[in-house]
Amino acid sequence: VRLNVQYQDLHSGGMSEEDVDGTTLKPLYGDLVQKRYAAEPLGIRYFLSSGVVNYDFGWATLVSATSYATLRESQINDLTTTYQPVLGPLLGVPTIGIAFDIPIKQSKVTQEFRLTSPDDQKLAWQAGFFFTHEASTHGEEFDPFDTATGTSIPVNLLSGALISRYTEYAFYGDVDYHFNSQFDILGGLRYGSNSQHYHQPQSGALIGPASTLVAKSSDSSTTFLLSPRYKFDDDNMVYARVASGY
Repeated sequence: VRLNVQYQDLHSGGMSEEDVDGTTLKPLYGDLVQKRYAAEPLGIRYFLSSGVVNYDFGWATLVSATSYATLRESQINDLTTTYQPVLGPLLGVPTIGIAFDIPIKQSKVTQEFRLTSPDDQKLAWQAGFFFTHEASTHGEEFDPFDTATGTSIPVNLLSGALISRYTEYAFYGDVDYHFNSQFDILGGLRYGSNSQHYHQPQSGALIGPASTLVAKSSDSSTTFLLSPRYKFDDDNMVYARVASGY
């Protein structure tokens, strides 16, 4: 049994960017200087864990591999320079600022089982099962404020989220027949199926009445491989491989 855990916690007070002229690429305010109306903190927490179990039955070896990962990210971007010239006159607030809040949550779990025969048999084989599920939520919100005072402006300009769920599973198997110590043929099949569900709730003055976009998709496929191999000696081999994909 082998277990692994990794955790990373990252915090930054701002983006590593320098403000430059769009045409000449010369710094606008000096080397390594940026001008912002809102703070741009960034926080990322990443967690990854896995467990692998190997068990030898003698007639075959079983491998179970499990993993689970999460990502939590909070980020704010200052979009004042882009939107102030447009929104200021429309809302009658020439000093309006826009802080773009982008929270992200993601999680993923995978599981695979593999049963493999000893490789010294005339007919060697392998069979397996794979599964994964992913969930993701990506928020998007405009937080308007007054750049002169820093106070919040209570108006919903944009509020939404990109929410998706993805699931996939597959069954596969390989057989390798050794005609003699020099020549063998490897063949395999894999059947996989996946589905994805997506919805996007959104509201705000910039996009109109509240609405939700919904979409889904699914797919399944069967793939194969065939590979004859001939070994001249311990150091030289020739082979051919035919395989399908999707």
